[in-house]
Amino acid sequence: MVVSWNMINHILELSGLADAQTLLDYDASFLKEEGFITEGTEVNGQYTLIFPVASAWKDIIQSLIEKGKGIEIYGAIDDDYGTEYYALSATGEKHHTYIDLEGDDEADPQGALKEFLNKVPDDVKKLFPEYF
Repeated sequence: MVVSWNMINHILELSGLADAQTLLDYDASFLKEEGFITEGTEVNGQYTLIFPVASAWKDIIQSLIEKGKGIEIYGAIDDDYGTEYYALSATGEKHHTYIDLEGDDEADPQGALKEFLNKVPDDVKKLFPEYF
């Protein structure tokens, strides 16, 4: 499944950010044609759950966390080396943690997950209990 370039730009626009290309530090022309790859999406109430695949999502999510307004984000993106946890609450509280599972002998994946889950509101957890 794919989330189109236009949909990503619409999300960015709603949260007060510029065109996706200005947020990416590489030529994203292939994304304009192919879109942002996902393993699927799920909608429940006012929330949309997106299962992102590929590093392009990291740049978009990081920009939304840092500068976005009027949007909530709760999630994680895995890569070959670890996991990034992101949260942006309705009140503007931000959370970003990267757990390097290969290069950090003192990494605490369970602690990072627990800290992240504490940032997710109960209503989101109730809507998507299998994920939070």
